[in-house]
Amino acid sequence: MAIANGSSHYMPPANIRKMAEDLAFLPAYFTGDGDGVIVTNDFPAEFAEKQRELFGISPELCTFNKLPPNSDYRLEAWGVSPRLDSLFGQSLWKEEFRDLVSRKTAKTCLERLVEIFPELETKIIPDIVYSIEELECILIKSEQGVVVKSPWSSSGKGQLRLTNSYISSKEQEWLQGVLNKQGYFMVEPLLDKILDFAMQFRCESRSVVSYKGYSSYITDSSGKYKGNYVCSQAAFENKITAYISAGFLEEIRHALVDILSELFTSYKGYLGVDMMIYRDLQGKYRLQPCVEINVRYNMGLLSSAIYNRLVAPTSSGFFSIDFHSQRGEALKIHNNKLNAHPLEMKNGRIVSGYTNLTPVNETTSFVVSICIQDVSFPML
Repeated sequence: MAIANGSSHYMPPANIRKMAEDLAFLPAYFTGDGDGVIVTNDFPAEFAEKQRELFGISPELCTFNKLPPNSDYRLEAWGVSPRLDSLFGQSLWKEEFRDLVSRKTAKTCLERLVEIFPELETKIIPDIVYSIEELECILIKSEQGVVVKSPWSSSGKGQLRLTNSYISSKEQEWLQGVLNKQGYFMVEPLLDKILDFAMQFRCESRSVVSYKGYSSYITDSSGKYKGNYVCSQAAFENKITAYISAGFLEEIRHALVDILSELFTSYKGYLGVDMMIYRDLQGKYRLQPCVEINVRYNMGLLSSAIYNRLVAPTSSGFFSIDFHSQRGEALKIHNNKLNAHPLEMKNGRIVSGYTNLTPVNETTSFVVSICIQDVSFPML
């Protein structure tokens, strides 16, 4: 939303600001010695102490009005947006990032992959649509319906699924709102999805991109993000290659490194390329290798960091973000989970049980937690 707005003084809605406050500690799970994270002024020090005792996670806690004066510190934001400049008082945003982080870039990447690999269906390439009338023409010709997505959105938000040719007045209102604010929307076919997963990359420097591993996630019936699996890379590979050959996935990965190196010459940081295994109309399993590109740290990266740092190698589980609208509701549910799934540790790693990764108190609305079981293969 901050990117679509374009102003460095953009103020997110209250619920987004609340989420940022409640989840401010999450970057701590990427930190090493000498690193810090920016939290709120009233961040509970006892939670940070608990994470230090349990897992050895001990970043320096900073606030926006008390950033470290040490010149050796380098700011690394979760994701890029014009708002960073007003938050940090530095010129971190580049206007060229605007189109780069839009879904147009994912479309360009997908078009190149389809050119390289004849195994990919051409119909998976999205259309850029500038009017509701144009969308109606596409919808009439669609086989299973379409998914409409706003150019700048993430985590499964900013999208609308249409499964018949009639567009309701409420849907038209949403579509017109996207056109008024962002100028166009993306339209792609609604596929018979089997599995959501992603490949993670990092742009190290100009035109140098390295592969960082797989992640797999769950969405609800409307496509909104619910959480990530927490398990080994071997477990991810076993699940994905049950549908798509390992050799083909490796070829896709190498092609993506080359394509991303060409597209992201001005960006340094992490990229998550969301993918999908789907079943075509003949019942064959196929790959959609670039549903979207997340130009930021993301929950797939975080779930991998959590597994590598906190979880026993014989265990796996699920990482989730939950929202609670009522005061005290998050704390009540959190305490129930603590009692129902007590934490079992061995050699500083979680073998099984539930734990929160962000603080939970009476005023908490958003909670990030993991629930781990003593099995090496997750229930994907």
